[in-house]
Amino acid sequence: MKLSPVLNPRLVKCGLVAKGKEEALEEMLQLMAAETPGVTLPELRAALAEREKLGPFSMAKGSAFPHARTEKVQDFRIAVGTCPQGLDFKAPDGQPIRIVILFVIPKKHSNLYLHTLAQFLNLFAAEEHLQKVVSAQSGADLITAVDAIQSRPAGKSSTPWPGRS
Repeated sequence: MKLSPVLNPRLVKCGLVAKGKEEALEEMLQLMAAETPGVTLPELRAALAEREKLGPFSMAKGSAFPHARTEKVQDFRIAVGTCPQGLDFKAPDGQPIRIVILFVIPKKHSNLYLHTLAQFLNLFAAEEHLQKVVSAQSGADLITAVDAIQSRPAGKSSTPWPGRS
């Protein structure tokens, strides 16, 4: 599954100004509300809070994946925020979070959400991939970086082995 077709440059914020988890989530919710017809910021906050009651969202290797389910949206929506210096999310692995992927989904898209989450986790398994995406300067650049990483043959790194060219 390619991620670039489900990403929208208007739903990408490179350089979150937040200093911590709650501020970052608020920035992401504001971005999503501004770009998603039919849903309000309070509705998104409530949907995210409801989901959080079931347990914390996924975090791994510098990335966080909050998500909210609401029938107020018709389609699967993803907002991406980057913070190259990292945010304190109290992640289980102790690493600062450098990218936040907010999913807003209607209940009917559970399988799509799980497949998409798995693709992001695979994408960010390599530190160099996470760094390339986090260093993007615009939404279009971020989507181009994701597409370029996913277009590489499996097992190929962008960095040659030491001593090889």
